[in-house]
Amino acid sequence: MKERKASTIFEETRVKKRAETSQANKTLIDSEDEEFIAKSIEDKATYHGLVMYTNRRVKKRDLLNIANYRLTKKVLQMLNSMPANKAKGADGLSPKLLKIAAPSISSSVAHLINHCISTNTFPSRWKVAKVTPIFKNQGNVEHKQNYRPISVLPILSKLYERHLYESTIFTLIQ
Repeated sequence: MKERKASTIFEETRVKKRAETSQANKTLIDSEDEEFIAKSIEDKATYHGLVMYTNRRVKKRDLLNIANYRLTKKVLQMLNSMPANKAKGADGLSPKLLKIAAPSISSSVAHLINHCISTNTFPSRWKVAKVTPIFKNQGNVEHKQNYRPISVLPILSKLYERHLYESTIFTLIQ
């Protein structure tokens, strides 16, 4: 019998399921993610005929690597879609700088976000906002009640909150 790669098995299963449903439903995992997951499984597997056996249990670290890979792609997408003309936060990182460096820093930011989620923490420096008073265009300029505050948060805290929001909404919808 021929050994079959996990990626081949995934592809056959995906084609079979699409043929059964005959609809162009949005898939939860794209082909690039399937290839990464299949490679992660193949690295730990042996084949006996058509049956694939894993050499060891899948550990939390392995699942975090898969989650980190998917989040890296998501962080890169969020950084690229972020408007570059926004103000710097209290941390001094400008959105334009983060957008330019996105391909290089997305894996580190994804690892940081995963670490925050797994330890149930929110970095205290991300809670510090830069507050600026803005005149309301009403009344006397010298009266402080004619101003409203604008708080500018660090960009990384916005990314973290956006990821948590989208993940929570996605989970609730399903």
